Amino acid sequence: MKKLLRDILILAGLLLMGISTVRPVMGWISERRVENDAWWGVHKAVNGDLVGMAYLDKVPQFHSARDYVFTRHPVETGRNDLYVWGDSYIWKVPDSAYAAVRYFRFGWRYREDIAYRLNDTQNNILLIEVSERYVRQYLAGTDMFRHVYGAGGDKHPVSRDYTEEREGINTPGFLNKHINQNLEFNLFNYNFINPIRHWKAAMNYHMFRRASGDVVLSGDGRQLYLRETVAGTNNANSYYPLEDGELEQIIHTLNALQAHYVAEGFDEVYLSILPNPATIMEPEGYNQLIPLVERHPGLRMKVISVYDEYHRQTRRIYRPGDTHWNNEGLQIWLRKVNEVLLERQATAPNRGSRGGA
Repeated sequence: MKKLLRDILILAGLLLMGISTVRPVMGWISERRVENDAWWGVHKAVNGDLVGMAYLDKVPQFHSARDYVFTRHPVETGRNDLYVWGDSYIWKVPDSAYAAVRYFRFGWRYREDIAYRLNDTQNNILLIEVSERYVRQYLAGTDMFRHVYGAGGDKHPVSRDYTEEREGINTPGFLNKHINQNLEFNLFNYNFINPIRHWKAAMNYHMFRRASGDVVLSGDGRQLYLRETVAGTNNANSYYPLEDGELEQIIHTLNALQAHYVAEGFDEVYLSILPNPATIMEPEGYNQLIPLVERHPGLRMKVISVYDEYHRQTRRIYRPGDTHWNNEGLQIWLRKVNEVLLERQATAPNRGSRGGA
């Protein structure tokens, strides 16, 4: 009997491992669970992604709605074709919010590639937006070549896979590198467990003044942070020092990206790094990653920076229970991007109508 039970548990474990490894299967499961309110559904992050992660739904001070306001820019048409390679900070920004843009294409890193077909009568602009917590991981290598490429052509070869190496992940090649998250999702993330998690989160917060799991409280207790951005020896941490040669590798990567995409036909390539909330709200001990990259004398890529202006703000620019900015932070970034687009519109030569896409 014990042997039978052991064999059943082993088979169940292998089945769960298999399910958690196969991307299409996990996608199918997620689609049916994430928006489901049944007992087997998933706890939703209604008031902020960190609120949801920490199960602090009963603590109103961390609650905030997505207050983003997107207004149509007065300069609606222009000679700029804008390609944006970014992440969740800006994926909902519509093309109408950008100035002087004739054609717009957004690609969400890790989710959707950009296969561009450049129009040689337009100003072709590539904007690389990256959250600070991904800079040291993503810009350690040229993985972007695999995902932003000319339509109909071959994808540019990638130097090597820096992501898993630099994070110290020794996951076998046949396993999904997110298998630990997937296993947790399949084993524990169910609505029927929520009351226990809410009780535990409330006890931790009210009795010990701390958040649960992958979330931590700010020093003044008014903000939630993603743990990996403020603690541990990982490259997302705003306070973890840069390793020897790490900055030079990032600059080398950015210069390689710049040279490649200009050779492909882009008129300009811009970098925009969005600071971790802790970088701005608790700067003491900051590792200076953003200014070191943006002001590096060897960097050939142009920068659209919000770092200094964010530091000058007296109003909140991040949602208190979320990893993302609020409308104030968004509008500062959008204004700076549009200043660049309008400048390109005014100074770029008129190329006439020589065909194009």
